[in-house]
Amino acid sequence: MDARTTREAADCAVRVTVERNGNTVAATARAIPVTNAAEVDLQVTVPAPELWSPQRPVLYTVVVELQRDGIVLDRMERTTGFRRIE
Repeated sequence: MDARTTREAADCAVRVTVERNGNTVAATARAIPVTNAAEVDLQVTVPAPELWSPQRPVLYTVVVELQRDGIVLDRMERTTGFRRIE
């Protein structure tokens, strides 16, 4: 995620949540000082994910939020599935 702002420097947080049927299955967050731009790498581990297949298309929602003082400044939401390929 790239965060760009034209305001004064501020302490922000990036939060990543993985949801299945509206329930949080994994989440992580990191505080970041934002001046003009910041790039953040975050890892989220989903314990024992249900795998996607054509017969059973299990989907998860990944939500990325940029927050400042607990207020959501920006939010991105994507749907994804997990597969094992051997």
